[in-house]
Amino acid sequence: ENQGQQKVVEKELKDLMVEYELLLQAFQKVEQERDELLQRQMESILDVQQRSSLKKILLEKKLSALTETLEEKEAQLCTTLSVSSIEPTTRNAAANKLQEVLEGKRATIDALQADLARESMEDSQLLHSWKEQLQATGVSPQDVPSRTTEHILEGTTSVS
Repeated sequence: ENQGQQKVVEKELKDLMVEYELLLQAFQKVEQERDELLQRQMESILDVQQRSSLKKILLEKKLSALTETLEEKEAQLCTTLSVSSIEPTTRNAAANKLQEVLEGKRATIDALQADLARESMEDSQLLHSWKEQLQATGVSPQDVPSRTTEHILEGTTSVS
């Protein structure tokens, strides 16, 4: 009878060891899937940051170039109108036309500034959202390699 109990216990032990191995394999598979998902999320975050930062840099450069052009044209206009000897109606018509052009450029600059602000806000919101999602899965935000848009832009403007 003692031998019979020992065989039953050995069989139970063997069954439990098999079940343990199966559970361990399943756990390792799920752990690997989690790690792969986190890696893909981090890669996505970095990709979105890079694309967003590049777009912001381009908008910033476009804005700067338009602002510079606008200032140059305004200076040229003032100089030309102040020294010109053309008749007042022609001078006023030219000034009005140029004023319309300058207002259009100012509107373009304002639109670019609004785009830049919107892009910056969207980037920050997206990064914040992803960090919250990662935290919800148990990943610390410090484990995610990220830089703010402002930091990226500062780095590129100091290099230029």
